[in-house]
Amino acid sequence: SQNDWEGWCECDRCRRVEQEEGGEHSGPLLRFVNAVAEDIGKRHPGKLIDTLAYWYTENPPLKVRPAPNVRIRLCPIGICVSHSFLTCPRSAYFRRNLEAWSKITNQLYIWHYNTNFSHYPLPFPDFDELAADVPVYKKQGVVGLFMQGAYAKGGGGEQSELRAYVLARQLWDPSTNVSKTVDEFLQGVYGAAAKPIREYFDLLHAEVRGPAGKHLWIFNIPDYSPQFLPRAHQLFDRAEKLATDDATRRRIHKARIPVEYYQLLRDSQFSIRDGFYTPPQLDPLKTRALALFAKMRTHGIESIHEGQPLDRDEKTWAAMKPLRAYTLENAAWRIDIVPDLSGRAVRMIDKSTGRDLLRQFPPGESGYPNNGGILATLHADYHARPVEITWTADQPQNNTITLHGRTEHLTVTRTLTLQPQGLRTETFVSNKGATPTTVALQVRAELNPGDIDKAAIAYPQRATQTLLEGGQLPTGRLDWQDAEVPAGTITLQTTPGPAVLTQFPKQTVRRAYATWTAKSRGGVTIGLWSEEKPLAPGDSMRLEATYGKQP
Repeated sequence: SQNDWEGWCECDRCRRVEQEEGGEHSGPLLRFVNAVAEDIGKRHPGKLIDTLAYWYTENPPLKVRPAPNVRIRLCPIGICVSHSFLTCPRSAYFRRNLEAWSKITNQLYIWHYNTNFSHYPLPFPDFDELAADVPVYKKQGVVGLFMQGAYAKGGGGEQSELRAYVLARQLWDPSTNVSKTVDEFLQGVYGAAAKPIREYFDLLHAEVRGPAGKHLWIFNIPDYSPQFLPRAHQLFDRAEKLATDDATRRRIHKARIPVEYYQLLRDSQFSIRDGFYTPPQLDPLKTRALALFAKMRTHGIESIHEGQPLDRDEKTWAAMKPLRAYTLENAAWRIDIVPDLSGRAVRMIDKSTGRDLLRQFPPGESGYPNNGGILATLHADYHARPVEITWTADQPQNNTITLHGRTEHLTVTRTLTLQPQGLRTETFVSNKGATPTTVALQVRAELNPGDIDKAAIAYPQRATQTLLEGGQLPTGRLDWQDAEVPAGTITLQTTPGPAVLTQFPKQTVRRAYATWTAKSRGGVTIGLWSEEKPLAPGDSMRLEATYGKQP
């Protein structure tokens, strides 16, 4: 099988095969797997060679078909897991893929996901989706299901014991009544306290039910309604009072951890306070966090994120501190800048509407609070991770702030100037070392699209590009290179308006891109790249961009 995440082969021969296979990355992979299966089948008849239809190979190829001894394991990693993929518009792409693969193989397996891999304890109401979709797999000709949940040592996934019980029953018999099975488990595990635990189960699932029900994914932070947390705490208080023995009480304490963890994340929202970027009442918040992690350990929980031990969370929370912030402000705009967060602007408030032009990430998103905003990054090439930069800042003067960044060989000077039309940024990279250093400079902005279902990208070569197309993944990307780069302006059309502008001198931009997602809180990223070149000692490069709104 392919490696995890992205990273398909881009050689000329694989690109040619992809074009023959309808532009699908699954084409070269399946041709290769078939060749392996043909050779192995001669020596091991009756054995199956398993491969994934996953991430970039989830769409089936146009021509090649799985050999009889090849098992396709289709992975719905991008679906909304709070609604059935038969009815959810965010998951229509997967329904199409399931039907297409089932037509070309009788060895179709599914790798289904049933936890939040970024935060195992977060409340995760996917039982409606499981109840609806396991029978659909059976009807669609799927012959095997693998259900991946919170697999870390010690467990800790939200309602993982209940979910494992229900899934085991469903996989044995897809016609199982999930609601009755839930009741059976809760009664057996919580006894006299089962009723408020069931009410909590229904309260949580009410967040995703009905026409206004929220979508949910396996890596994102949910935005539940304001009434969810207070009511959840009331129900668990009642359950604890109804428990008749210590063993049941302990189970209730464990079942409550997801509510306490979600409360902790909601209370850790950073904002500007007296010149610092910080959550309110940071010291008591840290004490709560460490106490909650200690409680998790008493239940054997050793990890709350995929691949990350709990002690890393404890160290991160213990080290949390207020971050110095600076503000640029005029009659039209307010810009908040936090140098310690990779030199980024974290807020851009349009005073005429009160709207923040920048996408705000919820606490708990990867890297928080060091994500989002407007920033500049340095890279060894277009595909490399960012180089670590240490940033300092001068005091603002005349609505201008200068940020100074330093790496082992390079210095960065970034000037942010607030003008009536918006924020103008200039970034200079200089090689102060003694040896040439190859570098590519990127500036990017994470923007707020408003209602992303109605948002679009416009640029001189094209009037509009609707972000969310019917039946497609709720994410997307546009890339431009050299002559394809838009002539100086990329416009994000938003609802409510006005449109958000990214403007730049085209002659300095060699690559540009726009990406978007409707998962969790919607967002659009606009990125600009300099050329990728070696800087001799004393050489420099420059990139400029201005962010504002359409007049």
